Amino acid sequence: MTPERIKLVQFLAMTGPLDYKFIFRSPKLSYTDNVFILSFHHQVWLSIGGIVLLAAALQLIISRFEHPSEAADDPRGHIGPGEVLLSMIGIASQQESLVDLRSVSSRTMNIVMLISLMFLYISYSANIVAVIQSPSTRVRTLGDLMGWKFDLTAQDSAVNRIFMANESDPLRSNVYDKIVNSHGFLPVANGTERIRHGLAAFHGDTNEIYRYMVEHYDEDEKCNLQEINLLPALHRYYAVAKDSPLAEHIKYGLLKLHELGFLQRHIALHYQRKPPCIGDSLFVPVSMIDAIFSLQLMGWAVALAIVGLALEITWQRYNVQLRSLLGGSNGKSRKNKQH
Repeated sequence: MTPERIKLVQFLAMTGPLDYKFIFRSPKLSYTDNVFILSFHHQVWLSIGGIVLLAAALQLIISRFEHPSEAADDPRGHIGPGEVLLSMIGIASQQESLVDLRSVSSRTMNIVMLISLMFLYISYSANIVAVIQSPSTRVRTLGDLMGWKFDLTAQDSAVNRIFMANESDPLRSNVYDKIVNSHGFLPVANGTERIRHGLAAFHGDTNEIYRYMVEHYDEDEKCNLQEINLLPALHRYYAVAKDSPLAEHIKYGLLKLHELGFLQRHIALHYQRKPPCIGDSLFVPVSMIDAIFSLQLMGWAVALAIVGLALEITWQRYNVQLRSLLGGSNGKSRKNKQH
């Protein structure tokens, strides 16, 4: 309603709620967090690191007393801190030991390490399955919708077009631009179907959206529904011409309907609230996004291995050149002494 028309009408009473919000399903926790780390508390991860370091230190001490005469005669029999630490990390990662175990004490140390970590593997496996199936709770604001790259659409209504086109807030203007540049304004059926299939948020009248969900969604698809406000609070009012002789009679009748409870009954019958989540949500299979951290870790490990290989090749060439130079200079010095 334009400012010119507001001067010509008189508002009497509210007709019912008018909620225009972004509605979406909470994404999987894998979209917003690293589920491999969330399986344990950070103190548990620190404890695991401490166990690995303690076991490496004990294994190094034990190796110093294993066949000291052979280790002194054969340099290859000497085990350094790096080998022991890598061996313990391999055991913690369910890999084989890199150190040749000779004594009963060393083997007992590894067995104790394996038994200690076995219970952690069991707990980790159970926790990560529950974490992968859990919805994320980090999408709470318009900035989160923009940051996590939700597909934003809006209901094709005059309320959306007028309010969004005249929005001056930078964030809300960006949301409006993203809606216009993507799929734009859609009917309620099309926009609500996009919520069902993925990372999509639909802005519209919650009464119409929820009514469509109740009629067409399965029970598990009604779970994890979230709302985010974009527009200010909207209210519907009965209006009559200003200074109308019927204004007082209509206002009295509307107030009487409100006091007798007919308005609340009308709202309960004709306005759909958020559908309840009956039962548990459907089991979601593991997808590529759930394993993205492991793929990134593999990529970083390959890159680090390539860098290490390049450094080793450079170091070997430098040693060969240095030895050749030192050998040449020693030969010249010997010849000069003979002369």
